[in-house]
Formats: sequence, structure tokens, C-alpha cells
Amino acid sequence: FKRVPALSQKESTNNSDSRKDKNDLSFKEKISKFFDTSLSSFKIYFQQEVALIGFCLSLVYLTVLGFGVITVGYLRLSGIKDVFIGAAMAIGAVFGILGTICYTPLVKKFGVSAAGCFGAVCLFASISLCLSSVF
Repeated sequence: FKRVPALSQKESTNNSDSRKDKNDLSFKEKISKFFDTSLSSFKIYFQQEVALIGFCLSLVYLTVLGFGVITVGYLRLSGIKDVFIGAAMAIGAVFGILGTICYTPLVKKFGVSAAGCFGAVCLFASISLCLSSVF
């Protein structure tokens, strides 16, 4: 909150003046404010110890682990039926939801570091299974 003061201000739904002030900004001012806020947020994020690790894991997800258009296209060209691709996507979505649900209780019981380590072990175990299927 100290680095980004806008996070400490709760937006009131009843206060029409704050909405009016936001609507009075020109399009150029809104874009400028958006980029300023985004840039300062990224600066704060990359000052964290685990920022590079998290950034690299997100790149791995976007390129390899996600069922994007390129991955689905490759699987279809490889002869995999749409039913199996859809089932794999559904299973991936279920695991994503389970991870989201399990995170808060794990943090409360074991702490952030232990929950993060558990998540990393689960991630590497699933990636190892994928890698072993190639050989």
C-alpha cells in the first residue's frame, strides 16, 4: 500500500463524485494512468525474490503446458481425436480449480513457503510424467 497508494483506497459504490472524476478523464489520460500504474506494478513485482521464477513458470505455462491454439492444432494434426483433447483440457481445468481451492487452506496450515514448495513439487511431478511419456 505504501508503494501503490491507489490500492489503499476503497472505491465507494455510493459516491457518484469518484465515478464522475474518473469519467471526466480524457481517453489519453486514462491510457496514461493505466500504463503508469502497470509499469509501477511490474517494478514492484520484479523486486521480489521469486519474481524471476514466477515469470519463467508463467512462460512455461503459456508455451508448453497450456492448451492454446498451437497445441490443439498440433494434436489434431498428429491424429488425436477431439474427444481426447477436450477431455485433457477438462482434466487440466479441474486440476486448476482444485489448486485454487487447496491453496488457502495449505497456506493457513503450513505457511506460504511450504505451500509454494508443495505446489512446485506437484508441478514438477506432473511435468516429469509428461516428459517420461515422450521416452
